[in-house]
Amino acid sequence: MPVDLFLRVLFCTILDHWTDQNSKYYEVIETGVFIAILSAIVLFITANIPPMDKNYDDKWKQVDSLVSLNQPRSALELVNEIYKIAQNEQNSPQLIKANIYRIKLMADYEEDYLVKAISEIKTEIKSAGFPEKQVLHSLLGDLYLRYFHTNRYQILERSKVAGETGDDIQTWDAAKLLSTAASHFEVSLSPANQLQGVDLKAFSAILLEEKDSKIFRPTLYDFLAHRAIDFYASGETGITTAADQWKPDHLNYFNSVESFIKLQLPENIAGTFSGKILAIYQELLLFHLNDKDVQALIDVDLKRLNYVHSNTIITEKMGFTKMR
Repeated sequence: MPVDLFLRVLFCTILDHWTDQNSKYYEVIETGVFIAILSAIVLFITANIPPMDKNYDDKWKQVDSLVSLNQPRSALELVNEIYKIAQNEQNSPQLIKANIYRIKLMADYEEDYLVKAISEIKTEIKSAGFPEKQVLHSLLGDLYLRYFHTNRYQILERSKVAGETGDDIQTWDAAKLLSTAASHFEVSLSPANQLQGVDLKAFSAILLEEKDSKIFRPTLYDFLAHRAIDFYASGETGITTAADQWKPDHLNYFNSVESFIKLQLPENIAGTFSGKILAIYQELLLFHLNDKDVQALIDVDLKRLNYVHSNTIITEKMGFTKMR
């Protein structure tokens, strides 16, 4: 059975459970994270989506009924039954739906549900195929970031842990959490050539999208790449290490598209978030360079120029006036 697209309605049921009702601060800061995760879910795609079996449909109606009656444990028991059936039948869409519902239902009564959700997504990744695996990696990166946001103050009070930190994320410092999130966003972009071949047009009926959005994000690679850029460019990533404080320091980064994609980025910035952003922009611009419709190319280049403009450290003493 081909790998699947995740239906948009699923994550909408989770969103309300992923807000810390005791903190106005978290309600504000996590909005962007929620939108990013929702975007990953609704674009979890592949061709040839099989119709939902009526037996599954009936069971999901029972789950929703139990949820509406505020019986999350009973609903979770039924979801686990669905998961086992889907596992035996190798029904990828139903497996994914069951996993997402598990996270939502765990949020109702488990204090550390994010820890368990991260563990379960990691397990799913091991057996996932293309492009399921890539989208799950992107989603997992979001979950690590969500965990950091939820426990921000406690995490920032921890001393940086030297050496091997183990698998218990509840002992990780901020650098470890955010670098792990970053690694999943990075893995989500490979293999680029295959992801660039996944066209989103066939899935309009089941995607949450703004008008004409596919003009600017025509492939799964575009979508995942922009998600990775948004993560690397977020303010949170800057607290990791001193090396990640590197910012564009030369006018070459403002070059024309043709010149910029040929630019050899310095080796010493390859591991920095700004360096990763510039490298992804090079890949995106190269990918769209010969498009008949130039709108995606223009959109990427404007975003690249805006990023460099906002982050350059060019100063007057170097002979240039810092751009504002």
